[in-house]
Amino acid sequence: SDCALPIWIPAGGGAATVVSLGTPGDNPVQNITGIAVDGAGNLYIGDHENNRILVVTPTGVVSVLNITGLSPGLGSPTALACDAAGNLYIADFTNGRIIEVSSLVVSGSTSAGIGTVIPTGGYSFVGSTLTGLAIDPQGNLYAAARTDNNSSILKVTASGVVSTLAIPNNITPAVNDPQGVAADAMGNLYIA
Repeated sequence: SDCALPIWIPAGGGAATVVSLGTPGDNPVQNITGIAVDGAGNLYIGDHENNRILVVTPTGVVSVLNITGLSPGLGSPTALACDAAGNLYIADFTNGRIIEVSSLVVSGSTSAGIGTVIPTGGYSFVGSTLTGLAIDPQGNLYAAARTDNNSSILKVTASGVVSTLAIPNNITPAVNDPQGVAADAMGNLYIA
């Protein structure tokens, strides 16, 4: 199928390399919608159409992440992020939720973790497209969400307090239809 594949560019520049994914689980990769890298160098790839996360180890071994504890299972991932503790966060478009995958084990051609839905208070992502996830150094999770008539950045603190981020209105044009979010080591937030 026609599908953009992730590329690897070495630190400091140099020749880019396409990350070889093969045909994991006998299903070709379709519509990559998010990538993240953990502290061990494992690459996580959201395979939107196949409702799964692929894991590529630093040595190039590819596996399908087995996420236990979720009902219903993962549906159409749209964004990914990793925190400093090695947890993976997944925006689940089909089920309108954010999932934290903890107790991750990546060993050769096997990868697994325990999935938990992140509580978001009264905020529902049903009907929204989560286009970006980010974790700041304090462990706060940010989610860029967009709908036909509403765009927002949701903040979930490490202690579970949920709020809609107040975006300063001194920007022209105003922030609308956010496509991504990132946080740097100092806690600054960037919105595309």
